[in-house]
Amino acid sequence: MSGAIHFGRLEGKILGSSLVENVELQNYAKDSSEYRIDLEIQPMHTTNGELAGFMAIQLAYFDPLTKLANRRLLMGCLQRALVSSARSKKQGALIFIAVDGVKPRNNSLGHDMGNLLRQVAQRLSNCVRGCDTVAHLEGDEFVVLLEDLNENLQQATAQAEIIGNKILAEISRPYQLASHQHSCSVNIGVTMFEDGKHKSDELMGQADIALYQAKQSKEKQNGHNNIVFFGSGMQKN
Repeated sequence: MSGAIHFGRLEGKILGSSLVENVELQNYAKDSSEYRIDLEIQPMHTTNGELAGFMAIQLAYFDPLTKLANRRLLMGCLQRALVSSARSKKQGALIFIAVDGVKPRNNSLGHDMGNLLRQVAQRLSNCVRGCDTVAHLEGDEFVVLLEDLNENLQQATAQAEIIGNKILAEISRPYQLASHQHSCSVNIGVTMFEDGKHKSDELMGQADIALYQAKQSKEKQNGHNNIVFFGSGMQKN
């Protein structure tokens, strides 16, 4: 287990019962190596509504900006989903999503970048079921893990396509950012799984290839949103 914990950087202010965000701690492992812990501090109140203290929630498995699962948690969920799918024979799907117009290098967004990413995260969460996982990897990259789809591949693929098209429709709607609207386009790559023979990294690679093909197809279709399912004949150039 870890040793002493030291405060690193503290951002935000404690004003009455307001939330303190982005607390960064430095911790030490048994081998004396340092690692970072991201915490979210939430206020705790008495029954009379008075501030009683603060509760720290570790964000090691969550993206601090969007509050979605991060890559570490996603990979754990995917591994569990593969085991569950092999046992139940139910299909699953891994959906890679690239949202054009939210990359950090897009300086025109300025301080609206975080607001836009949080709106994208909320819309994605509204598109899926309670058993599914939504993750934010970095920048414009999001992932949705669908579980407990139909046992029949064709029907499961149709289910995944319905959710994929719902994501396309929701994410491509205009976003209200301060005094102006911002529009994004979306590309989606999907890979299905069920037999338990695939490894997590392999499925991530397949979904990435499908996403690449979606981007290529989009360029040919004059910028329209696109969704592509992985096929065994696909190769990334």
